[in-house]
Amino acid sequence: MGDRATVLLYSQDERGYSYSPVIYTHWMGSNVEQTVSKMQRMYMENDADRNINPQFRQEIERVFPILCAYMGKDGHNPSVFNFDFAREFTDELPTANDMPIVANDWGLYLINVMTLDGVWSEFSWDEVS
Repeated sequence: MGDRATVLLYSQDERGYSYSPVIYTHWMGSNVEQTVSKMQRMYMENDADRNINPQFRQEIERVFPILCAYMGKDGHNPSVFNFDFAREFTDELPTANDMPIVANDWGLYLINVMTLDGVWSEFSWDEVS
């Protein structure tokens, strides 16, 4: 029926985890990693001073629109959802089941904005009450 996935950027400091809004794609969820890899390459190839070129700083509010643009270019047709209860996850990362929209095909791809590394969390129907 679809090829759904959710994507969430995060960072961590002494106060705990912070998050972006949730990016949702109904189609091409299986290609999310490829799209993120393109963005990673762009950051690696642009080794400009991040202080002089703030558009390349690796902060949630700067990486988020860049990732959305890459997802749009790659045909994901991303939608954005607020992660209204992100405060519940300051001490631990959320799972696919914690997202505000179900993406049971591919689940959740969590991306650390400092390293741009990602990890998948699968959606579990067993956890749905």
